[in-house]
Amino acid sequence: APEHPFPAALEDVRDTWDWLQEGGLALGLDPARVALGGDSAGATLASVVCAELAATQEAKPCAQLLFYPAVDARQTSESQELFAEGHLLESATLAWFYQHYAEQPAQRRDWRCSPLLAEGQLRGSAPALLLIAEFDPLLDEGLAYAEHLREQGVVVQSRLCRGMTHDFLRMAGLVPEVLEHYEQAAAFLRRYW
Repeated sequence: APEHPFPAALEDVRDTWDWLQEGGLALGLDPARVALGGDSAGATLASVVCAELAATQEAKPCAQLLFYPAVDARQTSESQELFAEGHLLESATLAWFYQHYAEQPAQRRDWRCSPLLAEGQLRGSAPALLLIAEFDPLLDEGLAYAEHLREQGVVVQSRLCRGMTHDFLRMAGLVPEVLEHYEQAAAFLRRYW
């Protein structure tokens, strides 16, 4: 976005998944051992594609890793106000992103843009790991999304990462505590690989 707004990014992820299932075999990949994951908007994309695949007869990811996911484009949570400024990602910046990604308010209520609004579409999704930053405008929606997945029968492991801001996984060189979150993600993948 803005050149290729919603749902173009989802279509790109789905195309990549389809290629991995076909072309990946030629590279020696085991299609039963492929997980999808991402951080922030990437986590949204991974979660939605996992849900879409769960509703098909196609191959499915074995796991999903969702790091500080952006799962409610309406931006109405308390943490959007509480951490609106001064915590790396700001609510005004999020609004700018959404304005360019999903220009129409109706698009932001589409569950594929705001998976927190899914009503049954997440059922059957791959087991999920959610790492949620404590000082992040996305805090409340991340916590709510972990519970929403559980309510739809998805196996979920979630962790509130104390003292962390949005994008903390890129800060391991400055914040040694980030390494324990890498270890948790690796342990989660080992369980499903």
